[in-house]
Amino acid sequence: MDRVTCRHHLCGALLALAVSSIALGAQATLLTQADDQSDQAINRAIKKDPAWRASHHEIRSLTVGQPGAVNNYCLNGDGNLLVCIGDQSGRGEIRTFTPVGRQVGTWKLPIKPGAICVQPDGTIFVGGDGLILKLNSQGQILGKGALPSQNLSQASKEVRQYLAQAGREVTGIAVSAMDVFVAALSPSDYTYVVYRLSKDLKAPKLIVKGLNGCCGQMDIQAHNGDLWVAHNARHLVERYDRTGKKLFSFGQYDRKAASGFGGCCEPKNLRFVGNVLYAAESGPPTAIKRFSLTGKFLGVVALPEFKTGCVRVTTEISKDGSTFFMLDADGGQIHVMAPNKRSGTLP
Repeated sequence: MDRVTCRHHLCGALLALAVSSIALGAQATLLTQADDQSDQAINRAIKKDPAWRASHHEIRSLTVGQPGAVNNYCLNGDGNLLVCIGDQSGRGEIRTFTPVGRQVGTWKLPIKPGAICVQPDGTIFVGGDGLILKLNSQGQILGKGALPSQNLSQASKEVRQYLAQAGREVTGIAVSAMDVFVAALSPSDYTYVVYRLSKDLKAPKLIVKGLNGCCGQMDIQAHNGDLWVAHNARHLVERYDRTGKKLFSFGQYDRKAASGFGGCCEPKNLRFVGNVLYAAESGPPTAIKRFSLTGKFLGVVALPEFKTGCVRVTTEISKDGSTFFMLDADGGQIHVMAPNKRSGTLP
């Protein structure tokens, strides 16, 4: 092949590649425009539906870390925020903030924390990198436990590569009067599992497996001794007893009805106050909703205006039930919501 012919072939290949790229770009643009139009139509429907009327509005946002480095948080008994900070280096810490955002402490940790909870006596449980730490209220380590190691003998090459990169990420941790529950990536496939540990973090027992979560999210809570799971890829809230027996579930995918879960994988996070369950969605729209323990929809608490991706939106509630907090991991912030004048304090 002479140089002229070669040059023609090369130009033809480059032209074909350019045309293909333009076509793909045009297709992506059309899909984005379709998504935008769909979101706009849903937003218009939401504004007309009184069931979507929120009881709370945002009053401030608290910057608690760099975007992408804020993994989770919870409230302690004093109402302060305990914020999980960690990056790809593996270094981690808990930063403590007052409810108005003043930092009052930093606790260095030997793990990158991904989940945290506090039991009524002030004891703190933190999970990350396949380990669970037990801390006192001042951040001192009282004990630690480990999740079972990965079993990759029967796993495919793709699964082995995925788990080698992801590690034993802990996505949720909850404590009851008897147990510590821990949600984590499965040690052998793409799903999520839940372990039950003793209060001294011994004898981890697999009680729930095969949970499907999106974008690295699987939140759990404990209420009245039972385990509750935000099974986000199924658009369900699920309740299990402490042995892992499923007792109840509710939820459905619906982008327009306020009672439904409308994002690609919702709800992301759960919280309880008394016998009321609060479910948080990253959306769109980003939302906090109230349900009874039997799954009856009780109303919309908040529709924050910040936009986020498919990430956890951990929600906490002040002791008096009046103030709501919501994580914006992409922005490194926690948003604070207070009641509208006519709303009053929610239970």
